[in-house]
Amino acid sequence: MMNYTEYIIEKSIEDVEDQEEGLELKIKSIFSKILDTIETDEDILEGKKHGKKKKEKKEKPKKLKKEHLNDIVENLTEFLEVYKYKLLSSKKINIDKPSLDRIQKEIEDKTDKFLLKELNLDIFFRTLRKSAQMITDPNEAREYISEFFEDYISSLRKRINNILHYYQDIKDIKKEVRDKEYPLEYSILPSFSYDEELKQLQIELNKLIEWIVKENKKILLIFEGRDAAGKGGIIKVITENINPKYYRIENFGIPTLYQKRNWFHRYQKVLPKAGELVLFDRSWYNRAVVDPAMGYCTKEQYDDFMQKVVPFEEKLMDSGTIIMKFWFSITKETQLDRFEARKESPLRYWKYTENDAKSLSKWDVVSRFKQQMFEKTSTDKCPWTIIDSNDKKAGRTNTIRYILRNLDYPEKNYEELEKFYPEVCYII
Repeated sequence: MMNYTEYIIEKSIEDVEDQEEGLELKIKSIFSKILDTIETDEDILEGKKHGKKKKEKKEKPKKLKKEHLNDIVENLTEFLEVYKYKLLSSKKINIDKPSLDRIQKEIEDKTDKFLLKELNLDIFFRTLRKSAQMITDPNEAREYISEFFEDYISSLRKRINNILHYYQDIKDIKKEVRDKEYPLEYSILPSFSYDEELKQLQIELNKLIEWIVKENKKILLIFEGRDAAGKGGIIKVITENINPKYYRIENFGIPTLYQKRNWFHRYQKVLPKAGELVLFDRSWYNRAVVDPAMGYCTKEQYDDFMQKVVPFEEKLMDSGTIIMKFWFSITKETQLDRFEARKESPLRYWKYTENDAKSLSKWDVVSRFKQQMFEKTSTDKCPWTIIDSNDKKAGRTNTIRYILRNLDYPEKNYEELEKFYPEVCYII
């Protein structure tokens, strides 16, 4: 005879679709109440709010009601918990894109798309699918999915509190969140919020640099990703307010014939010394993705690199170098939009090159080599960390938080480092 808890679990699996539909209706009702508390320009001009007549000036918008917060968190959490249990209880975990798109669309159709976008629900589902596909062991996949859901769910209350704190009027938000560099891009972080978060994180980076110098640490940050993914941007915000005596940025041009034959040599010459932070804008991993995809190396050179790179990194780490590897991930649509913005910019048109155009036609080839690189070179000792950089501001702040959270410098501001979005920055 099953106990009450087992009965509830059994029943939840049998009725999961009904539960999902019910939860979605609850979520819609809650978000509708929230939207009812906000006066937009249209409400005021059309005199719809409380039967008021048309007014020329916009009234001060009401704040979101705090009493709705618990309902939002609890219902969204319940929905995600049911979906997580459904995934983990199935014999074979199959997170395909069509099913996730269907679930996401059902939620969006019954709630407010703008507020769901603030919670990064689309990125959460995309990250869930991609990361689960990379794990071949079923037990490891189940453990990863469970932790991923828990991390995301635990972040919801802080996110909704941020919505209460920052977002007073939806029309004003939409004007505020545009990225200055790519004005057509959306960000969940308004400029004033992003600027304040970045300031606090850069204060932490100064503490980090002082620790690196004092303790003679050797730190190497490797930034990889497709063209226009945001590698240069993250390097800029990391370094713009730290002491230039204690860091170096390394860019690597076209290798000479000697460098092609002795691949690691030119990188060894610029590795961090004691008390120094070094940032690589691309690295020896050109040989793993870009070179073979674009035809810049032979198959023998590629195979040789893939055999040697993990031992090479382990040797560096055993000698005291701390290595962090980041892949900045964007969609094909985002890359195309950023290329178009570059071409049309009178200040930044030079950043668009013939190689950028060629890389678009090689999208799928790059994807295959990228996947092979992750599978063969992401180790427990030196894993790859994926940054969803479709939202540049969220990508940058969460990259810095990841770096700071994983280095043991003194006087950390833990409150600031806890503002972490697991779907934006995750280890594979």
